[in-house]
Amino acid sequence: MKLPKRIQKGDKVCAISLSSGLAEKFPQRYQIGKQQIQEVFDIEIVESKHALKSSEWLANNPQARADDLMEACCNSQIKAIFSIIGGNDSIKIVPFLDKNIIRNNPKIFVGNSDSTVTHFLFNSLGVQSYYATSIMTGFAENGGMFEYTKKSIEDVLFVRENCKTQIVKSSGFFVDQFLDWGVACNQCIRREVYQSNWNVLQGSGIVDGELFGGCVEVVDELKYTELMPKLDFWSGKLLFLEISETMPPVEWFKTFVRYLGNSGILQRIKAILFGRPHSQTYDYDSAMLDVINNEFGLRELSIMSKMDFGHTQPSFVLPYGAVAKLDFDNRLLHIDLD
Repeated sequence: MKLPKRIQKGDKVCAISLSSGLAEKFPQRYQIGKQQIQEVFDIEIVESKHALKSSEWLANNPQARADDLMEACCNSQIKAIFSIIGGNDSIKIVPFLDKNIIRNNPKIFVGNSDSTVTHFLFNSLGVQSYYATSIMTGFAENGGMFEYTKKSIEDVLFVRENCKTQIVKSSGFFVDQFLDWGVACNQCIRREVYQSNWNVLQGSGIVDGELFGGCVEVVDELKYTELMPKLDFWSGKLLFLEISETMPPVEWFKTFVRYLGNSGILQRIKAILFGRPHSQTYDYDSAMLDVINNEFGLRELSIMSKMDFGHTQPSFVLPYGAVAKLDFDNRLLHIDLD
């Protein structure tokens, strides 16, 4: 894969809206995220032409959203592209994209949730991208970014001497308390902290492979499109999956896992990395094990759950296509950054 150049202090980074327009609805939250990024990482955030349009306008103008991505890729002054927030319809921009522009101008692209669409597109073009938090979520965390998130961003996305491997362990905690973004004073309130650690569902020793995955609901949307990798692609992969804040019902989730088995993907991957759900409402772990073990008999498939990525905070960065080693005995993840 083509590895985009890492970010340096003073670089310009483009903030982009490829899905919803929540920056227009909650401008203070966006500005806090922008400010915290600039202060913490010493870079300059510049908005794409249509980044601050409303959700309604963006939904009706997929061509404009695609143009924003193409312009950011072509602009030599822009060194990386950060998603402002997710959404549910970035699939609509795909027909309007010039794939050669992305292929020939590899840039760091960062985002999660509905950004899974763009990540799958970059992967299909052989360009590495990065599954990480968005500007209005982790970067705008109440009371300041978590050090755990900050360190992962620095290790993976920024130029750092002698940093060839990201070694990740559980943060030991998470936050998911709802504090209305429309209430300005909430931004200064640190969210309630809950204790949590990575959970070995099955497996032992060290499992290695290339990282690939995304948000479950979006992967399900992509499964019958040209962006879904062919079956051979999945051989030896470490599949990372996470659930959005919409929290789909357990039976729906089991149907998705069943699709992975019926399509032959489960039989080819080496392990599943499952992100900690935004809420503890449903027991997705048991549902996943039920399908994988009782329906497909894959009791040797290694699975680690409640990991710090996706719709949870704090979170770490997952580079697509990077070789990684998942240590089940010590609950560690080693990611090759070269």
